[in-house]
Amino acid sequence: MAVGVIATLIHSGLSFNLESPASALFFWVFIGLLSPPEKASDAHVPTSRRRQIVRACLIVLAAAFLAITGASDAKRIVASIHAAGGNRHKQSGDLSKAQEKFMAAVRLWPESPDYHRSLGKVMMQMGDPRACEAHNRTALVFWPYFRDALLDLGTALSEQGNFEAAMKS
Repeated sequence: MAVGVIATLIHSGLSFNLESPASALFFWVFIGLLSPPEKASDAHVPTSRRRQIVRACLIVLAAAFLAITGASDAKRIVASIHAAGGNRHKQSGDLSKAQEKFMAAVRLWPESPDYHRSLGKVMMQMGDPRACEAHNRTALVFWPYFRDALLDLGTALSEQGNFEAAMKS
């Protein structure tokens, strides 16, 4: 059973969304499965040296896993605060401040298609359709069927006079 649990932990660490607190919870549940004594009658028996080493390694691994998920969760939270500020500045008409805020959000969370699209939208409003195209193309890398990014990409391409590409996007 321990081998299966460890394999699941390794798989989860490599392919599960590390930006989710659910992954940390998942990890701790499996750590809990490994922690109890092998038999209920062994609760009073000291654990073997090997088992103590395995537990210590798992605790260190769990701490590292939580540090990784905690850091990425913190980055996402700060990025969303910047994006909210960008939306406020955009609504008030201060496009240069909106651009700064969305650029900060993209730097913190470059995999966010929403932030790339929002930055592209501001760039289009500032008269830079090439930057709008670039950010919407980036958004589409992370979410290929993002309808709003596809529409904004088409608008940016048509603003550049590339009507054939705009029709295809």
